[in-house]
Amino acid sequence: MGAVSVDDSVIGIGTQAVADHAGISYRQLDYWTRGGAVTPSIDPSSGTGTARRWSFEDADCVAVIADVMRDFDALHDYPSAMSLALVRRLWAAWHDGTSVLDVGRLSIRLR
Repeated sequence: MGAVSVDDSVIGIGTQAVADHAGISYRQLDYWTRGGAVTPSIDPSSGTGTARRWSFEDADCVAVIADVMRDFDALHDYPSAMSLALVRRLWAAWHDGTSVLDVGRLSIRLR
């Protein structure tokens, strides 16, 4: 028999592993996901008892967003609705291939 090739991008990784990779809580990532700011690209699963499946690129994107948000939180005091909007913009910019996102007077380097 020949070797079996497994495509990790199809299998994906779970939400807890993505949260751990990004250094955030499962609850924080769940909030961003339920708020529509981030969406797992493999399986968004919307229902009780179903698991979301994320690609490795998704996990890296969440880690970058978490770093940006930690830095941004240290600089600004703003409502959580604005936080969710910023996460949504960062997610979209990452997946559009944008390398720098301008937010007000700040330029955020994504790649």
